[in-house]
Amino acid sequence: MTWAEPGGPKASLRWAGTKTGVQQRTWNLSSVWRLDGAWLKEVPPFLRQEPIVLEWLGKRVPDLVPGLLRAEGGRMLLADVPGTDRYEAQPAEVVGMVEDLFTIQEMAADHVDELLALGVPDWRAKPFIERVSAAAEAYADQLTSEERDKLGKLVAGLPERFAALADCGIPDSLVHGDFHPGNVRSDGVRRVILDWTDSVIGHPALDVRNAPELRRRWSSLWRNRIPGCEPERALELERPLGALRGAAVYDAFLAGIEPSERPYHATDPVNCLRSAVG
Repeated sequence: MTWAEPGGPKASLRWAGTKTGVQQRTWNLSSVWRLDGAWLKEVPPFLRQEPIVLEWLGKRVPDLVPGLLRAEGGRMLLADVPGTDRYEAQPAEVVGMVEDLFTIQEMAADHVDELLALGVPDWRAKPFIERVSAAAEAYADQLTSEERDKLGKLVAGLPERFAALADCGIPDSLVHGDFHPGNVRSDGVRRVILDWTDSVIGHPALDVRNAPELRRRWSSLWRNRIPGCEPERALELERPLGALRGAAVYDAFLAGIEPSERPYHATDPVNCLRSAVG
């Protein structure tokens, strides 16, 4: 990655218009620097939908996402967001985060074609099944015979599962891809959803964690928005899909990072497959 090359950090800071910054995080998926009144983030070529999504959301729900000041290639200059990352948020605050997420899901559902045309990855039923099937085949030899049998049945049933998911009446939309309290920053007044690196177009249920109060609130919001829809059923149908998607995502991740980094993540795809059938 460019930020790991000799002179890479200096070049990134120069692009951001500064000579100094505080490095917050650097690994094989991103580099994040805190600057004076801004943040500098850099991502690899296979995760460059984030500036697209931030620019699009910034025009529609600017209070819910970081302000995108500038973007070029994989580099993004982001406006500072006051507060702290909400890893330790209490349930009531997390429910509010789900309400913010729903606001985005509901709005973006009417703009799926536009977002796809801009370059947001397509993880709706057909491409989802294709990518997951390829990952399942690639890592099948690392599973036990019982796990392979369960996985084979799960993958074979994906078309039927997605058809049932569509019958639940909740439309595909923009999916954050890694929605949790640590990816929300707040100063007690404003909440901002961070890190749209993994965002895709897919089913909104992919973003909902297992906590009962979150699932109840998300379900009530969709039921009020679309009378007659079945959000609880959608969440049940979605249960193995997040782990299956994780296997395909990690498989692509391994193909995109340096060979020296691959041993640290070599077991991630198969672990996701095991989780899906566990």
